[in-house]
Amino acid sequence: MSAQMARLVRRQVRTECGDDVLVDQLLVSYCEGWDAGGRRAVGPLSAARAEERDRDGEQYTVLLSLGERPTATIDVAWTEHYCAVWLFDERLRRRYQAEFRRLAQDRMFLAHARRWDYGDDAQAEFDERAVTRTVTISLDGRMTIEDRPEGRCGGLAVTNQNVSPEDCWDVVPVFGEWRRLVETVFRAIGYDAAPDLVLHDASDPQGQGLSADERPWRPPRPLRPAPLEPMFAKGTRYRLEHGAEVVVETRQAGALRMTSGMPAAADPGWLRPDVAPFTAAVAAGEYPVELSLIRFAAEPGHRRVAAARLTVRDEPVASWELALRPDQDPRLLGDGEFFGFGVDAGMGCFVDAEAAEALADIVEETYEDAFEDLLSDQAVEVSDPATGANLIAFPSGWGDGAYPTWIGRTTDGEVACFVADMLVLHTATMLS
Repeated sequence: MSAQMARLVRRQVRTECGDDVLVDQLLVSYCEGWDAGGRRAVGPLSAARAEERDRDGEQYTVLLSLGERPTATIDVAWTEHYCAVWLFDERLRRRYQAEFRRLAQDRMFLAHARRWDYGDDAQAEFDERAVTRTVTISLDGRMTIEDRPEGRCGGLAVTNQNVSPEDCWDVVPVFGEWRRLVETVFRAIGYDAAPDLVLHDASDPQGQGLSADERPWRPPRPLRPAPLEPMFAKGTRYRLEHGAEVVVETRQAGALRMTSGMPAAADPGWLRPDVAPFTAAVAAGEYPVELSLIRFAAEPGHRRVAAARLTVRDEPVASWELALRPDQDPRLLGDGEFFGFGVDAGMGCFVDAEAAEALADIVEETYEDAFEDLLSDQAVEVSDPATGANLIAFPSGWGDGAYPTWIGRTTDGEVACFVADMLVLHTATMLS
């Protein structure tokens, strides 16, 4: 480091905890990320190499240091719409995170903010006993705050409030211009005033980084479907995560009659009149529904519904995507997350959204007769005699929870099918 870089300009600010700290000129360097075990940056990158990755949307990390002491990192992966700022404590443990999602060319949204409070200097980073606060913000300004005053092993307190959505947007930083982003985070965590940061480039001009499998972090990736076609191929064998072997059977569940062509998936036991349809509409009409069942090899009488398929076109599927409602943006999803339909009565169904109001009333009146004897491998049809519209209900795999629906598209981009995935086979190993 040059003598000029080593000269630090300091400004005293007060944190939310009442501590006075000295904020210096920040030295900027680039790397693959932060090694929590070694408490150091790894995989140095030259500024030119990092800028190239920025242009290509590939991941890299910005390291900000006060003299020789790391104080923050910025993880960037524009292909995944992701940018996260991490701030360290005096023991080089990550204490604050602000997670942004790039939802427009020049704007990004603060989707999550997290804080860890460590009990003593010896406590490990992200220790399960650390006191945590997690804030999740939706695009309409709804904010959910989750507090764990005894860490992950203790209780959870959840509060909700509203904020101005516009206050949660920030400008996407131009490469190298990190000051505004860091100052935004300083303000967000409670400093009386954002420090006047002066940034200097201290990157390794020879740094080439690491191979992809050596990098210490990866951006969050939403849930992707397991191979779905084999789930509907009779005779396909799987080994479940706990070791049981099962074989696939299929069963026709009837035909879904849609008056509007706006399909939805829901729990028929809690069907709302205003159930939101998927954004992918199809022509009004009648479409077959098929169940994928698994039979346990050691218990031949034990079957479970693994998935239900609503076929729109009997054509090969070229690609799969998550079915979304109009208010859902998949770029906001975290690692392994998905948007799906909730189940609280052990059942799912396909239904035309336009017919949901009438069908909800019919279900309420006939619930016991319609569903009381529903077995773990059967389907039930409920119809509206006035319009002919119906719903096709089926058991939801292992029971209550939340389940995704996948849209299969043809090579021309047309909707071929919808698959309600009960996640029974998501982590299973296909044997044949």
